[in-house]
Amino acid sequence: MLNDVRAVAVREEQAHVDRAYERLEQLRARAERRRREALAAPVVTHADLVDRDAAAFQAAARVRSLTLGDSEPLVFGRLDREDGERHHVGRVSVLSDEYEPLVVDWRSDVAAAFYRATPADPQGVRRRRIIHCRGPTVLTVEDQLLGLGEGIDGGELVGDAALMAALTRDRSERMHDIVATIRREQDEIIRLPARGVVMVTGGPGTGKTAVALHRVAYLLYRHRERLERRGVLVVGPSHAFADYIQGVLPSLGETSAVLLPLGAFVPGLSTDRRDAREVARIKGDIAMASVLRRCAGRLGHAGGWSGAFNRLRAGGMDLAGAAAGLLAPEGVRRLAASWRDDHAAGRPPSVDDVPLIDELRDLIDGLDRNPRARRPARRGEEEVTTFADRSARVDPAELIGAPDYAEFGHVVVDEAQDLSAMQWRMVARRGPDATWTVVGDLAQRSTPAGPSSWRQVADLLGRRDPQVARLTVNYRTSATIMELAARLLPAIAPGQRPPRSVRAGDLAPRILTSVPDLPAATAAEARRARAETSGTVAVVVAGDLHRDLVGRLDGDDVRVLDPWTVKGLEFDAVVVAAPEDVVATAGYGGLYVALTRATDRLTVVTGAADLPAPLSLVHSA
Repeated sequence: MLNDVRAVAVREEQAHVDRAYERLEQLRARAERRRREALAAPVVTHADLVDRDAAAFQAAARVRSLTLGDSEPLVFGRLDREDGERHHVGRVSVLSDEYEPLVVDWRSDVAAAFYRATPADPQGVRRRRIIHCRGPTVLTVEDQLLGLGEGIDGGELVGDAALMAALTRDRSERMHDIVATIRREQDEIIRLPARGVVMVTGGPGTGKTAVALHRVAYLLYRHRERLERRGVLVVGPSHAFADYIQGVLPSLGETSAVLLPLGAFVPGLSTDRRDAREVARIKGDIAMASVLRRCAGRLGHAGGWSGAFNRLRAGGMDLAGAAAGLLAPEGVRRLAASWRDDHAAGRPPSVDDVPLIDELRDLIDGLDRNPRARRPARRGEEEVTTFADRSARVDPAELIGAPDYAEFGHVVVDEAQDLSAMQWRMVARRGPDATWTVVGDLAQRSTPAGPSSWRQVADLLGRRDPQVARLTVNYRTSATIMELAARLLPAIAPGQRPPRSVRAGDLAPRILTSVPDLPAATAAEARRARAETSGTVAVVVAGDLHRDLVGRLDGDDVRVLDPWTVKGLEFDAVVVAAPEDVVATAGYGGLYVALTRATDRLTVVTGAADLPAPLSLVHSA
């Protein structure tokens, strides 16, 4: 009987989805026709050119918003209200010729109850139907009965099955959007007004990044004119993280935000290389702004900012004299030695160098006196990545009218706990009057240069009274894995409680100590995980062992990542090798990050007799 009811419901929803897709294609074809017509419009005056490009840009943006990937569903839910109204919820709004809403946009007020309604507070909703689709094909449906009104045939199908399905499915190489399974505490943050600074905190797996990206889509929907004129910047810790999240906003109908890793803020430079912890601390100290101001005056403007930085790295000036009274003598020696060694070895600048180079750009090329140069945006001049750039569907001609922003209207900073004071200074230049969404977890801080409190971040941004929103539920990491990782919290964030895991987990962490051949044992554990799961597998490792394992596991469909590039990512199975080396590289916060990347399987392998001290209560397997 249950299967019969479900089959009828699937057929019913498939008919509606087919109608919505048919109309979507009509709207997309109409927008494409307008784009071609705009590009073909005659141009006589400069005003004609501006009008043509603006019309073409707007039409191209409309085409992109109406173009979905093969597996991206247009529709994912339905609301049946007590007053008899029925609304299908999806990625973009689709109206019929008679202006009947075939699909309501998930960001609209009408759709808010899809995320917020509960049995205790149904908000006028009798039934919430979750529609599982692969592209235009309806796979199954699940009903949640919220109100007690009449008029609903059949009983409740499945309770919270949509969420649990999202939690247990295999992870792909890129982040799944969670728009159909956003919980109430997440949705409330997504829809907060765009005022001042919103700081989203929460432990591993609480959905901070997903919330931040859905918030971008929501704010672009609510403040389209202002934010498309001034732009939205999303700052991530690494290029690997950028690759991981780059498909989320397009899947939500947004392609106008700019995604910029911390190592790509300078023209012609794109780096993920990290300095040793103590060197990173020195480079990240706010005192470096004053040191560089003195250096800029002594180095002169010959060769511009790039020439100045090269002379600085090569030892072409008295760094000790410039840093006198600002940095400790030992810090100056470490900094000079690091730059000298990097220059001699031909190594590119590090992520920690990028804000220093940006400071020299400001001092020597006068970024503050030339607002249009504050933000890297011009094509061919800067190493930037836009979501639109990533899409093979986008014709460069469509971007003719793209605005050349002087500064951004909204800035999102993810993994905010790891930005140094100098990196915050660099990012803040891109949005002096922006609203901000700052996302992070102080317990996951992996650098001594990072902030010690969110109040300190607000001070660095020059903002008062930030709004702090906390996420408390861990949707990723099982309780068995979280229990192990949480033993690190007293050492890195005293008093902080771990997030509450919604899944108990079937597999306890596997701990291997006193391993005689660490590279071989780690590779074997990675291959074992690869054979036992259909999802993604990663090894987290630091130092020389990283290079060894990259070679050993080449071709095994296993990613080998250091404690920095694994930030913000998640995998079905994770092997953490030599946790003591992870601590030496990225601190206990870095080890906390590494241990909480796994959704189901975690293995820790070490040649030592025991795990690092905070974890030593765990017995060897």
